[in-house]
Amino acid sequence: MNTSNIFIAHPTNIDQIKALKAVLKQFNVKFEIKKEPENNFNSISKSKILNNIKVGFQEMKDIQVGKKKGTSFKDFLNEL
Repeated sequence: MNTSNIFIAHPTNIDQIKALKAVLKQFNVKFEIKKEPENNFNSISKSKILNNIKVGFQEMKDIQVGKKKGTSFKDFLNEL
């Protein structure tokens, strides 16, 4: 029997991951594991966030003292 159903699970700890794998293997269900993309806010560590904030503040200081050239608000919006 061929089905086109897709199930997406979001385990929150290693025990849930192991249990899901075991059940799927027991029933000979083909499965794949994909990690969430790096741009997901939940997967970014606090140290990365703090580092990005520090870099941003340093760039603002560099723009204020003339070490770097700033971007106009219009150009910034066009980049988005």
